[in-house]
Amino acid sequence: MGGCWWPFMNVMLSNWCPPTELSYMYSVINTGLPGGIILGTVIPGMIYKNSSSDFQHSFFAIMVLCLLWSVYWLYGFYSSPWDDPRVNEEELDYLSTNFKPKLKLPVPWWYIITSLPVWSMLLANYGSTVFYTVLIYYMPIYVKSVLGFLVAENGLISAVPPIGQILVMFTTGYLSTYIQIKKLFSVTNIRKIFTFIGTIIPACILLAAPLVKQNHTFYAMMVLAYAASGAVFSGFRVTQIEMSPNFVAAITSMGDLIGSAGMNSAHFALMMFIENDGDQATWNYISLILSVLLFLCCGQFLFLSSSEVQSWNAID
Repeated sequence: MGGCWWPFMNVMLSNWCPPTELSYMYSVINTGLPGGIILGTVIPGMIYKNSSSDFQHSFFAIMVLCLLWSVYWLYGFYSSPWDDPRVNEEELDYLSTNFKPKLKLPVPWWYIITSLPVWSMLLANYGSTVFYTVLIYYMPIYVKSVLGFLVAENGLISAVPPIGQILVMFTTGYLSTYIQIKKLFSVTNIRKIFTFIGTIIPACILLAAPLVKQNHTFYAMMVLAYAASGAVFSGFRVTQIEMSPNFVAAITSMGDLIGSAGMNSAHFALMMFIENDGDQATWNYISLILSVLLFLCCGQFLFLSSSEVQSWNAID
C-alpha cells in the first residue's frame, strides 16, 4: 500500500508548488523520510532499554503515531489550493500567475517508456535506492556486529545518518531554489549539479572508505555519504515532476516500480553477502560495490537527463 504514496505526493506537489519553489518544498516535505527513520530507530531502542516488555511493543508506538497523522491528513488536506478555504485571494493570485493549467489527456505510454530522460531518471533512482536500502536497513547491523554497540545504543547511533541527511536536504533545497530564482543556471543543470552532490560525491566517499583502518572512521564515512545523498531531493527526484506536469503520476509510478526493484535486489544481495552479521572485510566489499553502482547508475544522469517539459507532455 505504501507504493501509492509517491505518485500521490508528487501530483500534490505539482498542484500546489510554483516551479521555482519546487525543489525546496520537495526537499522539506521529504525530510519526513529520514525523520521517520529516526523515530523508527530511536523509539524501539528506548522501549527495549526501559521496559521489560517484548520488543514488539515498539511497533504499536509507531502505529499510533501513524494513525494520529492520518486523521490530521484526512481532515486537513485539499488536492489543490483552489479547493482549500484557508488559502486567501492574494495567495491564489500568486499561484495563478505561476501555474500552467494541467490538461486531462490519455497517458502516452509509448512516448514515456521510450523517453531517454525518463530512463535516465529511472536508472539514477535504481542506484540511489539500492544505496539507501543498504545504509538504512543494514548499517545498524554493522553498528551492532562490528562496532559492538547494544540495541538501545544502536538506535541512537543509527539515527545520526538521517539527521545529517535532513540538514543537507534543507540546505540544498534552499540553494537550488535560490539558484533557480536568480537564473544562474538552467533548471536541467541545477538538477545535474545536485544529483552530482547527492550521488557521485557519496560514491567517491564509499570508494575511499575501505582504505581506512579504523572501524569508527569507516562508519563516519558512511554517515557522511548518507548525509550528502540528501542533495538528490533537489536533483533527479525533482525531474520526474518537471519533465511532464500532465503525467506526473505515471512517471512517478514507474520510478516507484524501479525503486522497489532496487530495494528488493539490495535485500537479496545483502542476505547473500552478510553471514553471521558480517565482518569489516565484508563491509569493505559492500562499500566498493555501492560505489561502482552509484557511478554507473547516477553518473549517466549528468549527461542524458533533462528537466525541460517534454514534447509528449501535451500529445493528445
